[in-house]
Amino acid sequence: MGGGRKLIAGLTGGSGTVGPVTATGNVNGAVSALTFVDPGLPAGSTSRQLELWADRATLAPGSPEVMYAAGALVMHDGQLYRARVQNINRPPARNATVWEPLSPPVNDLRTAPGTAWAERGVGLLDVVR
Repeated sequence: MGGGRKLIAGLTGGSGTVGPVTATGNVNGAVSALTFVDPGLPAGSTSRQLELWADRATLAPGSPEVMYAAGALVMHDGQLYRARVQNINRPPARNATVWEPLSPPVNDLRTAPGTAWAERGVGLLDVVR
């Protein structure tokens, strides 16, 4: 496991028992990023950065409108865009100086071959024939 969170609340270290859970030999350390064959996003981007563009995006009623930062990735009418500059309420299709159209994502989310995750059989894998 990686990060500062505990595997099980109340369990210190990688082994022990808390309630009905018994853990043995768990290690907290660095975990490599899960990479895919081709998620279809710009290099260095993750799917967590992708948003659905809305003309009046807020986090909650009455809160300020969401500011799209330069570099933000959004989907609008089935098209992927990246913000060239910070903006609010600038529809991507009508503001070419604000939004850069990108190729549509291909969504090939197979685990990249040769990575630690693929070696462990984690993620979407190629079918072995």
